[in-house]
Amino acid sequence: MKHKAFRIDSQSWTKGAINKSYESNNAEWDKSRQVADEKIKAAMSQKGIKKGYTNELGYVVTYKTEWFVPGIGMAKMDVYENYGFILSHSTLDAIK
Repeated sequence: MKHKAFRIDSQSWTKGAINKSYESNNAEWDKSRQVADEKIKAAMSQKGIKKGYTNELGYVVTYKTEWFVPGIGMAKMDVYENYGFILSHSTLDAIK
């Protein structure tokens, strides 16, 4: 059975973080560890942008296309990553 559906395109932006904490009696070591961690975070962020895993703001963007049928709900949904590969595909097969 065919129904009129509305196509809805949207984006989802997510950002992850790694937080570390250290405790020691050596303030000099604490400071050097903090500086090293900040350098690693910056390098990882730049690599993510360069490889296309994240956008310039550090977010991973996924794209979703949904087909909404009034009175029924979401009939189909596709989720894509930034290169266009499908991450998820869902369809409504039956209503019982």
